[in-house]
Amino acid sequence: MPVVVGPFVGRDRELRELLSAPGITLLGGDAGVGKTRLLRELAAATTDRVLIGHCLDLGESSAPYLPWSEMWGRLAQAAPDLVGELVARRPLLGSLLPGYDAAAAGQADAGPGVLYDAVHASLETLAAQGPITVMVEDLHWADRSTRDLLTVLFTRQFEGPVRFVASYRADDLHRRHPLRRILGEWGRLPGVERMILEPLRDDDIHHLATGLRPAITTEQVDMVLERSGGNPFFVEELLAVDRANCTGVPEDLADLLLVRVDALSDDARTVVRAVSAAGRSVTHARLATVVPLSQTALEEALAALVDHNLLEARGTDSYTFRHALLAEAVYDDLLPGERVRWHAAYVEALSSSSELGAAADLAHHAQAAGQLDIAAAAAVRAGDEAMRAVGPADAARLYEDALSIFARHPDVAPPVPLAQIAARTSTALLAAGDPYRAAQTAREALAVPGLAAHDYADLVIGLVSAAIPTGDPLDPTVELRHAIRLLEPEGPTARAAQLHALLGRWCFFVDDFDTALVELTAARRLAQELELPAVLLDVDTTSARIVDLHGESAAALGQLQDVAESARRAAEPDPEVRALHQVARVYTRQGRHRKAQQAFEVALQRSIETRHELALFGMDARVASAYWAVQTGDWARAEQLLAAPQLRKAPYATYQLRAVAATLAMARGEHERALQIALELRPQWSKDVFLAVHAGSALIDVLGALARPDEMLRSLDEVNEIFRATWNAPLIDARIRLSGIAIGHLATATDQEYAADVARLADATDEVAARSKALDDLGPESVAWVTRVQAGVARFAWGGTGEPPAELITVLRTDVRQFDELEIPLEAARARTHLARALGASSEPGAAKEARVVASDAQRAMHDLGVRAVAAPVESHPTLTAREREVLQLVAQGRTNGQIARELFISVKTASVHVSNIVAKLGVTNRTEAAMAASAQGLLPAAAPTDATAP
Repeated sequence: MPVVVGPFVGRDRELRELLSAPGITLLGGDAGVGKTRLLRELAAATTDRVLIGHCLDLGESSAPYLPWSEMWGRLAQAAPDLVGELVARRPLLGSLLPGYDAAAAGQADAGPGVLYDAVHASLETLAAQGPITVMVEDLHWADRSTRDLLTVLFTRQFEGPVRFVASYRADDLHRRHPLRRILGEWGRLPGVERMILEPLRDDDIHHLATGLRPAITTEQVDMVLERSGGNPFFVEELLAVDRANCTGVPEDLADLLLVRVDALSDDARTVVRAVSAAGRSVTHARLATVVPLSQTALEEALAALVDHNLLEARGTDSYTFRHALLAEAVYDDLLPGERVRWHAAYVEALSSSSELGAAADLAHHAQAAGQLDIAAAAAVRAGDEAMRAVGPADAARLYEDALSIFARHPDVAPPVPLAQIAARTSTALLAAGDPYRAAQTAREALAVPGLAAHDYADLVIGLVSAAIPTGDPLDPTVELRHAIRLLEPEGPTARAAQLHALLGRWCFFVDDFDTALVELTAARRLAQELELPAVLLDVDTTSARIVDLHGESAAALGQLQDVAESARRAAEPDPEVRALHQVARVYTRQGRHRKAQQAFEVALQRSIETRHELALFGMDARVASAYWAVQTGDWARAEQLLAAPQLRKAPYATYQLRAVAATLAMARGEHERALQIALELRPQWSKDVFLAVHAGSALIDVLGALARPDEMLRSLDEVNEIFRATWNAPLIDARIRLSGIAIGHLATATDQEYAADVARLADATDEVAARSKALDDLGPESVAWVTRVQAGVARFAWGGTGEPPAELITVLRTDVRQFDELEIPLEAARARTHLARALGASSEPGAAKEARVVASDAQRAMHDLGVRAVAAPVESHPTLTAREREVLQLVAQGRTNGQIARELFISVKTASVHVSNIVAKLGVTNRTEAAMAASAQGLLPAAAPTDATAP
């Protein structure tokens, strides 16, 4: 069997079925689908004696019983005495071994029946010694004698534990193939089962591709998914051909695919080449128009192609290649002039077609034929069709194809002004979940002078609609007001209403509430006058959020629920989902995070029900639901929300969900995974404020946990600089949380070398908090993180040694209470860990007892959450040496390795080794968690009053 290249994926169910199947299994599937790999795994997993034989593609020159000769020959090498005994009992069995002389053995006149008896009896003899599994591979190449022998064995069956698995290529079985008939006969025998290996599912191909190439991008995985057709062999070959972009059909693979094409008649080759130029599929009527064959000749050619499993009939009127790579290989084999001729023929056939999708096909063929004017016009028309069919991703691609033609060929005249095509492109990109490119497309088009008023307005609408959700740093106020002025001569218009509503939303976004209310009033007046329900609902939603920020949250929630209900009755899904989304935002601002998570789930469900999951508020509802599921401790639900393959091609959601995945990995203690994801997202920080905050915080947190403080501080400074330079927001509230994470890790390490950094971060926190308090905009979560910063500063000053200040214990108690109230259990558990350490070192009466209770509560909470870095409570203590217990006591008191070495008169390296051993034995990942686990499990002596578990 060949060397296994990739991981074994997607076949666990089939492997279990084969392991439990007692009789005969006929295993079919296309070439490369994984039959050999499955048999290899079966051979490795079973405890049976395994006999393997292969049929070979030797045509008419194949020797009889070839797989049986291989099978018995291997057994003779492994167990010569056993085979000698079998041959002695049944001499004709020796005919399957090299060097056998039938005449000398007195078997010259023996017929096939005697050999069949010998093989059957020998298998029974082997089965008497223990179960055996017989594997025969590639039955589609089997010689007549092998097929006849299998028929006898399958018919007679066995008394002992003999299992057969025989594989064949289903795509090689044309109508006249000899195996095709006999498979039907075998399938009717008792004890014979047929198993067909289907192509792998998309998630299995994703697993295989990432296993073969861990650094592969999402775009490359999507390309492999599309081209491989779920065939694992094709996946491996595609990834091997071009490690940069996975393009091109490998030459060896192309030769393999074209072998069956070369064996076809001239007419069949003509037809298959015409289909390859069409794409992967084509209707019969279109093919009849393009191919220069009579109807009879065309039908005969198509019948041959279907019979040889090159094409499949789809529905009642079309044909498609069985594999996308086969279509590519045939197309690549066309000469350049031949390609142009076929594409030109399709252009002629499609020019007068009004079928749905014909415009997109026409654009493709016209561009390939060099008829660019036709291609560009058709691409725009096809983009419009795709938008009407709710296919924004396809529409964006088609519009961008048209824009590319116009940019490269200025002599090609656009069917409508370029600004209109750019505006449609921006709208399509936004609807497809890519606000980054949507904003960029609109901004580039706005730079062209002399735009018509309505074109300028449409581009501004596209720009601002894309800029708001990502926190785009470029203020569009000037463009919005200019667009409104340009439209004034036209009187009241829907565009003007949209512009006022967007300006109001932007002003709300930047906390300019007075201006926001003025613009929203203007938008409401126009929306009522022109009967624009979607604009009116949008205005009411923004107005409700302003009410919330003025301190009337209950009224805001009522208004938003009314907007959502009105939108539902009016069948306006976008405003409905936005209103439901903003309900969750109100709960978030109140610090009611479980309610917020539930409200985001409601918004997400409505986006799914209304087919608006790819709209911005639908995507954001999923991201926010996943994030708050992580924060509130529902990690199983977070995993479900993060698994969203339908959003793979939506960069906005993909990046943000990856940031949440990094947060979840860090919460669980999966440090390497969190680090990998966070570093992948680092180049995207300046694109989206969410990514900077959440991917940045995950990176800062994991670097601190991995004891890499210098890298942690550099990453923190990098995020803060992005806040300042990209968004002009040097005092954004998120800095409080980031500083709290960093100071917390520095306090745990207790390295006084970083005293200046702790002071610097604490000062920055005070500055940010003071600004937010002045604006009455410091929410409950930010208040809790201010406390976390204060607790970290106090812990750092204490250093973990000696009597902890009373102020430290007070602020740590506040830290615990605030995160409990916010319903963020992991942060509350972390706060309890630090409180337990401080209490354990306190000489106050009852402090040590309380320390044990608090530490146990923290550990139980982390264990219940699923934090993998924290050991579960145990009934018996880990085995620690006397020296390790001494070291553990000092670790619990916050000593560094250097301090431990000095107190115990050992080297720093030896101290480090002891700490590593303790961490491993306790099942934790760092010294802080080791101290917590030791306290909870009573592993420390109780003599000194500063001991972490002193009574």
